[in-house]
Amino acid sequence: MKIEHILKAVDEYEAFLDKIMPLGPEMYPTNKFLMDLEGAKQKHIRWMIQEIRTLLEEEENIPQASAYFYFIQGIMWREGLYTIDDLTRHRVGISEGINAACEKAPNW
Repeated sequence: MKIEHILKAVDEYEAFLDKIMPLGPEMYPTNKFLMDLEGAKQKHIRWMIQEIRTLLEEEENIPQASAYFYFIQGIMWREGLYTIDDLTRHRVGISEGINAACEKAPNW
């Protein structure tokens, strides 16, 4: 997977989050079960997006950035925001835009 594909996809995910729930980034406590308090999932995804961008500044961090990226994709699929086909296209640098996902996520 190419760095530019990851960056293009996380830019799309961030734009998507801006449209549906503009919240700031915040790391969720790693020792607690996730409760959707005040948009905890969205805040944590935003934090992970920031971390991905930082990690990709150094080549040796690509595996960790990729793990974060796939985690975000898993959440997006689990929440019904993107199909597996969408997520596969994101991995290879093809973006379909955020509008379809926004229509699917009025309560997320």
